[in-house]
Amino acid sequence: MPNPWIIVGFLGALIASFWGGWHFGGGYEDGQIAKSAATQVQTELKQVQTTDLTTEKTGEAAAEHQQQIQTVYQTITKEVIRYVPAKADARCVIPYGAIRVLDAAARGVPLVPGPSGEPDGDASGVQLSAVVGAAAEDLGTAQQIRQQLIDLQGWVRDRQGVPQ
Repeated sequence: MPNPWIIVGFLGALIASFWGGWHFGGGYEDGQIAKSAATQVQTELKQVQTTDLTTEKTGEAAAEHQQQIQTVYQTITKEVIRYVPAKADARCVIPYGAIRVLDAAARGVPLVPGPSGEPDGDASGVQLSAVVGAAAEDLGTAQQIRQQLIDLQGWVRDRQGVPQ
């Protein structure tokens, strides 16, 4: 029977050679690269999850803001007939020129003269309440856009980790 110490020594040398070959032959570095890649993927996943959460919270807040603004301006628009009564509509003449100015401003186009048969000073037939209602709706839309920009700025600050 062979000496047990020779067998143990042989097995030890065999294990040491396998370990050395794995460690110095690239197996160790491959394992470290894989660990590093796994850590990087986990970090990126956490960043995406944080971004998704930030986006979700910002989106919910933005939707709530938009709903609040819409409710306020719908109420204001409904109240136009209360604050601009029929008597005021009858007394106030809105000239064609004013309608052309408002239309050009609403469309974002240059002001052009009207057709030859419509002098700017003649009554247009548009009631004061209609002009006030349209202005209230336009201002409501402007407020909604303003709030969207504020919410977008908040989202960007949250993404960048900038305190408000």
